[in-house]
Amino acid sequence: MATSKNAKGVILINPNWRELKTKGRMCALNHPVSPIDLQYLSDDFNRKNIKNHILDMWADSSGIYNYDVELEAAKYIIVSTAPSYLYWRDGTIDYSIIPKLVEDIRLYSSAKIILIGPHGTVTPKPMMGFGDYVVRGEPELSVYKIIKKANINLKQYQTVSDLNNLPELSYSQLDFNKYRLTEGNDVIKGALYETSRGCPYSCSFCFREGFRKELRLKTAHRVWDELCEIRSQPIKNIYLIDECFGVNPWWAEEIIDKLVSSGLSYGFQTRPDILTPQFIESLDNCRFVYLGIEHVDPIALRFLGKKEWDLEELETNLGLLLDKGIKPFLSFTIGVPTYNEDFVALEDFIDGLDKRIQGDVHPLIHYPGTEMWRDANLPLDWSIVPQHIGTLGNTFTRQEIFSEAKRLSKKFYSRQPILSRASKKVKSWLKMY
Repeated sequence: MATSKNAKGVILINPNWRELKTKGRMCALNHPVSPIDLQYLSDDFNRKNIKNHILDMWADSSGIYNYDVELEAAKYIIVSTAPSYLYWRDGTIDYSIIPKLVEDIRLYSSAKIILIGPHGTVTPKPMMGFGDYVVRGEPELSVYKIIKKANINLKQYQTVSDLNNLPELSYSQLDFNKYRLTEGNDVIKGALYETSRGCPYSCSFCFREGFRKELRLKTAHRVWDELCEIRSQPIKNIYLIDECFGVNPWWAEEIIDKLVSSGLSYGFQTRPDILTPQFIESLDNCRFVYLGIEHVDPIALRFLGKKEWDLEELETNLGLLLDKGIKPFLSFTIGVPTYNEDFVALEDFIDGLDKRIQGDVHPLIHYPGTEMWRDANLPLDWSIVPQHIGTLGNTFTRQEIFSEAKRLSKKFYSRQPILSRASKKVKSWLKMY
């Protein structure tokens, strides 16, 4: 557990993301997720006897002035520019609250400020304007070197080559009654966890430049130890932030066995082609599977760097998930560059789905550093991301693509009777409190 708040040492800050103006693809600004990026750092500091404390402004719904005593005592302050690893790769496109937060921190503290997150990973120069250090990539093993003034090249991406060298995740330093998992229409208490990091695929729109790129796996023994730690806390539900769970089927078989044995309820994200009847049959205690379908049009999928899905097989496997009591959530993307979709095939596919299946349709967000961004010859500038959402390289206007996304998404949310949807919202609210 993190040591005394008032002792000199390291403060790790998760900003209050409720203040974000442009949320990108974040699920819900008012439903904090656990800051697993800061958990790793805190546990590493504890392992090395460095006094530290996590200040989660998002979970506490608080301002920096609430922590004046802790800030005054700190020697180093670490600020993440995105809310947890879950949203490093796909979420916040707006870091405008960070400069203001750092300015406010300076009112209370003369500590050195270390910035971590996706923004500084891709565009370190702008971030250096208000941070003393900017870590590019995965920060777990490099931040310690900064604090100890060890030799480190911060111009290079920092990567954890073996996840098993990280400290075992502790779940005792945070109050997990404050954290939520947003799963389609449902919001439940729970914690984030990861069993692997990285993805072997190369989707042209995927933002993982400098972090979470190469596939790395935790051992089954390591996963079991961490699941036991989670189980020792008042946590019943976890969501795996693995980019593509199950991509290594032999390893996944071991991990699923550990998940089932833990008794924890779990959800994860994966690809449609990883779902097989045998894989689905093994998913005891699983409650939720997020599938990045992205599109059903073969041309659009090719531009996205995705393979063409066997839609008949997909619908069969979705039925198997439902039969096992697992909620599938399908994510689709429209506004593909260099191609003007007519959305007919996508709309027909959605209309033909089982009414119990949840999903959404969103305009394609282009992130600096991705293949799509490079192909468009755009400058590495986060401020121009919003103006290109769904409209880069095609003839759609912003209003057209957002209206179409909203119309198609409504097909999912209008499939359940109004009373059923209201009942679900009430049940989710009760679970939260």
